[in-house]
Amino acid sequence: MNKELTEKLFNDFPELFRGKDKPRHESLMYYGLSHDDGWYTIVNSMCCAINNHLKNLKRIGTPLDYEFVQIKEKFATLRVYDNGGNEHIDGIISLAEILSSKTCEVCGSNAELSVRGTWYKTLCQKHREELEYKVHKESIE
Repeated sequence: MNKELTEKLFNDFPELFRGKDKPRHESLMYYGLSHDDGWYTIVNSMCCAINNHLKNLKRIGTPLDYEFVQIKEKFATLRVYDNGGNEHIDGIISLAEILSSKTCEVCGSNAELSVRGTWYKTLCQKHREELEYKVHKESIE
Protein backbone atom coordinates (compact mmCIF):
# COMPACT_ATOMS: atom_id res chain seq x y z
CA MET A 1 0.00 0.00 0.00
CA ASN A 2 1.28 3.47 -0.70
CA LYS A 3 3.04 5.39 2.04
CA GLU A 4 0.26 7.97 2.56
CA LEU A 5 -2.50 5.39 3.09
CA THR A 6 -0.23 3.30 5.30
CA GLU A 7 0.61 6.32 7.47
CA LYS A 8 -3.09 7.21 7.69
CA LEU A 9 -3.87 3.76 9.12
CA PHE A 10 -0.88 3.95 11.47
CA ASN A 11 -2.03 7.37 12.73
CA ASP A 12 -5.73 6.47 12.98
CA PHE A 13 -5.09 3.17 14.82
CA PRO A 14 -1.79 3.55 16.70
CA GLU A 15 -2.56 0.78 19.21
CA LEU A 16 -3.35 -1.76 16.50
CA PHE A 17 -0.17 -0.91 14.60
CA ARG A 18 2.25 -0.43 17.48
CA GLY A 19 4.36 -3.22 15.98
CA LYS A 20 5.47 -0.88 13.21
CA ASP A 21 8.13 0.46 15.58
CA LYS A 22 9.36 -2.95 16.71
CA PRO A 23 12.40 -4.67 15.19
CA ARG A 24 11.80 -7.01 12.25
CA HIS A 25 12.36 -10.10 14.38
CA GLU A 26 9.42 -9.07 16.63
CA SER A 27 6.86 -7.74 14.13
CA LEU A 28 6.62 -7.70 10.36
CA MET A 29 4.61 -4.45 10.59
CA TYR A 30 8.09 -2.94 10.26
CA TYR A 31 7.52 -3.41 6.49
CA GLY A 32 4.10 -1.74 6.46
CA LEU A 33 1.12 -3.21 4.62
CA SER A 34 2.14 -5.42 1.70
CA HIS A 35 -0.73 -5.13 -0.76
CA ASP A 36 -2.02 -2.62 -3.30
CA ASP A 37 -4.19 0.42 -2.53
CA GLY A 38 -7.49 -1.12 -3.67
CA TRP A 39 -7.91 -2.96 -0.38
CA TYR A 40 -7.48 0.17 1.76
CA THR A 41 -11.23 0.47 2.44
CA ILE A 42 -11.43 -3.17 3.53
CA VAL A 43 -8.44 -2.80 5.87
CA ASN A 44 -9.71 0.52 7.24
CA SER A 45 -13.15 -0.97 7.95
CA MET A 46 -11.55 -4.00 9.59
CA CYS A 47 -9.45 -1.71 11.80
CA CYS A 48 -12.51 0.35 12.78
CA ALA A 49 -14.46 -2.78 13.76
CA ILE A 50 -11.57 -4.25 15.75
CA ASN A 51 -10.83 -0.92 17.42
CA ASN A 52 -14.49 -0.52 18.46
CA HIS A 53 -14.55 -4.06 19.82
CA LEU A 54 -11.40 -3.42 21.85
CA LYS A 55 -12.87 -0.17 23.24
CA ASN A 56 -16.03 -2.03 24.28
CA LEU A 57 -13.99 -4.74 25.99
CA LYS A 58 -11.99 -2.12 27.85
CA ARG A 59 -15.19 -0.29 28.87
CA ILE A 60 -16.64 -3.44 30.45
CA GLY A 61 -13.39 -4.29 32.21
CA THR A 62 -12.04 -7.10 30.04
CA PRO A 63 -9.34 -5.44 27.91
CA LEU A 64 -7.27 -7.34 25.34
CA ASP A 65 -3.62 -6.71 24.55
CA TYR A 66 -3.98 -6.83 20.77
CA GLU A 67 -1.86 -5.85 17.79
CA PHE A 68 -1.28 -6.66 14.14
CA VAL A 69 1.91 -8.53 13.29
CA GLN A 70 1.56 -8.54 9.49
CA ILE A 71 -0.98 -7.54 6.84
CA LYS A 72 -0.27 -8.61 3.27
CA GLU A 73 -1.53 -10.15 0.06
CA LYS A 74 -0.98 -13.88 -0.30
CA PHE A 75 -2.46 -16.08 -3.02
CA ALA A 76 -4.59 -13.14 -4.26
CA THR A 77 -6.35 -12.42 -0.95
CA LEU A 78 -5.70 -10.36 2.14
CA ARG A 79 -3.89 -12.13 4.97
CA VAL A 80 -3.88 -10.75 8.50
CA TYR A 81 -1.60 -12.03 11.25
CA ASP A 82 -2.09 -10.79 14.80
CA ASN A 83 -1.41 -11.31 18.48
CA GLY A 84 -3.94 -11.31 21.29
CA GLY A 85 -7.25 -11.66 19.44
CA ASN A 86 -10.46 -13.50 20.25
CA GLU A 87 -13.26 -15.16 18.26
CA HIS A 88 -14.97 -11.85 17.51
CA ILE A 89 -11.78 -10.37 16.07
CA ASP A 90 -11.14 -13.58 14.14
CA GLY A 91 -14.57 -13.16 12.54
CA ILE A 92 -13.85 -9.55 11.56
CA ILE A 93 -10.57 -10.61 9.98
CA SER A 94 -12.22 -13.54 8.15
CA LEU A 95 -14.80 -11.19 6.66
CA ALA A 96 -12.06 -8.80 5.47
CA GLU A 97 -10.15 -11.67 3.88
CA ILE A 98 -13.30 -12.91 2.11
CA LEU A 99 -14.14 -9.42 0.85
CA SER A 100 -10.63 -9.08 -0.59
CA SER A 101 -11.23 -12.16 -2.75
CA LYS A 102 -13.91 -10.21 -4.68
CA THR A 103 -12.27 -6.76 -4.62
CA CYS A 104 -9.68 -5.46 -7.08
CA GLU A 105 -6.41 -5.08 -5.23
CA VAL A 106 -5.50 -2.12 -7.45
CA CYS A 107 -8.65 0.04 -7.42
CA GLY A 108 -11.23 -1.51 -5.06
CA SER A 109 -13.83 -2.39 -7.75
CA ASN A 110 -15.61 -5.73 -8.03
CA ALA A 111 -13.08 -8.31 -9.20
CA GLU A 112 -12.24 -11.92 -9.94
CA LEU A 113 -9.30 -14.19 -9.30
CA SER A 114 -6.84 -13.60 -12.13
CA VAL A 115 -3.65 -15.31 -13.21
CA ARG A 116 -0.51 -14.48 -15.22
CA GLY A 117 1.90 -17.38 -15.38
CA THR A 118 2.26 -18.48 -11.76
CA TRP A 119 1.15 -15.13 -10.27
CA TYR A 120 -2.37 -14.66 -8.91
CA LYS A 121 -4.14 -11.38 -8.15
CA THR A 122 -7.72 -10.34 -7.58
CA LEU A 123 -8.40 -7.83 -10.35
CA CYS A 124 -11.24 -6.02 -12.08
CA GLN A 125 -11.50 -6.32 -15.86
CA LYS A 126 -9.69 -3.00 -16.47
CA HIS A 127 -6.65 -3.87 -14.36
CA ARG A 128 -6.63 -7.48 -15.52
CA GLU A 129 -6.25 -6.21 -19.09
CA GLU A 130 -3.71 -3.49 -18.17
CA LEU A 131 -1.55 -5.93 -16.20
CA GLU A 132 -2.00 -8.70 -18.80
CA TYR A 133 -3.69 -11.19 -16.47
CA LYS A 134 -6.48 -13.58 -17.43
CA VAL A 135 -9.51 -14.73 -15.44
CA HIS A 136 -8.57 -17.87 -13.56
CA LYS A 137 -10.57 -20.68 -15.19
CA GLU A 138 -11.71 -22.26 -11.93
CA SER A 139 -13.29 -18.97 -10.81
CA ILE A 140 -15.76 -18.99 -13.74
CA GLU A 141 -16.92 -22.60 -13.42
